[in-house]
Amino acid sequence: MLGPVVDGESVQEEGAASSVPGWLGVELLASPSGQAGVLVRHVVHGSPADQADLRSGDVLLRVHGEAVDGPADVARLVGERGAGRRLNLVLRRGTQERLVAVLLAAVPTGDEILHMSYVGAPAPPLQALTAARGHPPLTLGAVRGRVTLVEFWSPWCTVCRMLIPVMNDWHERYRARGVQFVAITTEPPSQAAQAAAGLGMDCPVASDESEQTTLAYRALALPTLFVIDPDGTVRDVMVGFSRRKMRQVQALIEELVAYSGERNAATERTRATLVSAH
Repeated sequence: MLGPVVDGESVQEEGAASSVPGWLGVELLASPSGQAGVLVRHVVHGSPADQADLRSGDVLLRVHGEAVDGPADVARLVGERGAGRRLNLVLRRGTQERLVAVLLAAVPTGDEILHMSYVGAPAPPLQALTAARGHPPLTLGAVRGRVTLVEFWSPWCTVCRMLIPVMNDWHERYRARGVQFVAITTEPPSQAAQAAAGLGMDCPVASDESEQTTLAYRALALPTLFVIDPDGTVRDVMVGFSRRKMRQVQALIEELVAYSGERNAATERTRATLVSAH
């Protein structure tokens, strides 16, 4: 049972047990050999760790009074502490040690974590891509000013195949209105091209053999679809196949296309006015 509300948040009483595992919201790495603690590689935006001002590069030394030597130690202690309870961390930032109190949350879904990490933030760069089929954009600079859909897929992914008719329909419907598509797979270019043709994919396909772009977008579950606006900001993420979510994504595409068209028209009117003034 949740305890009193503090600053708008329900907090477990110190002695009460939580049946819901806790979540900190960090990616961790083992510290180099001979060094104490656990390295914070990444902090999820909006997570308990982010709200407590943990940062990439911090080194966790103790979790609720217990020394930690690896990511598994941290995961165990955070999970045992439970959602809704405060957790004390001792960390090293640079040469200084700090004591930080974190209010743990319940473990979100992978979809929710991607939303927290990316939506509203600049899209990561497209890196080390090779065109496999059609003419996919290989950098974000190539699609600046355009609505862009970036799909991560694989030939072996059954759920990805369910998304193909939808993506084909959107590609046919929106490419004439300036929407750019790219379907990214980690398969080599020749295999990616062959698989895309065999599956009847109409969208341009790029190969990410080095997995640099896939890892930058943390597209570990397939399919994963990112909607990027003309300014290069991620506006939505869809993981898996959901008809309800696809309707939401299509409504967003329509909204972004309309806004982009209005903005481009306004830019052209301004340019025409300046030209006529001279």
